[in-house]
Amino acid sequence: MLLALHCDREFEAGYKTHEPEQIERQRVERLNRPKTVYDETLGEYVDANLFDDHELNSSKSVVSVAGAIEQALLTVQPAYKIIVDREPKPDTYLITASQDDKGLLSINGRRECIIVCGQTTDTNTEILFKVLEYKAKHNVSMPGLLAFRDDESFTPIDKSKIANMNDKLLAQLQAGVSNLTVRIQGAIGQSPASTIPQ
Repeated sequence: MLLALHCDREFEAGYKTHEPEQIERQRVERLNRPKTVYDETLGEYVDANLFDDHELNSSKSVVSVAGAIEQALLTVQPAYKIIVDREPKPDTYLITASQDDKGLLSINGRRECIIVCGQTTDTNTEILFKVLEYKAKHNVSMPGLLAFRDDESFTPIDKSKIANMNDKLLAQLQAGVSNLTVRIQGAIGQSPASTIPQ
């Protein structure tokens, strides 16, 4: 009995001497958690490095921020299609969504967004996001007399991938970032979300 009591006291004394280090390690891990999830997610996208990173912060809780952003993606027109909505780490939410630019008969372009919301402190939620813009390329063929086939592919809108970046493509690129930024700001109460550029 005395030996068990002595061991408990030694364990408690050892814990107390390392407690400040453990608290600091947890604080740093919490601060870095959103960026870690963001970087891991971007690693799954071949073209992610072609597009800029963006960051916003909110004093609201991560649960309310992630929920409000998802609602804005789904309800503010033009709506996004949610692809992924999960909590890969505690107090860290990953949302990926896409939006097609539809022309008369087919898709002209695609917009994909990656959003990570993470509670970095008790009073701060960090929102990291990136918008990937693509131009549709149609490879139309007629393998048979009455058969029609359109093999669609997407090219990232970036000067390294498209030789003649015209004003329309540059405008699409800028509109994508503006669209998502305004939508997120509106969702977290930083600005109205009523004027969304298309």
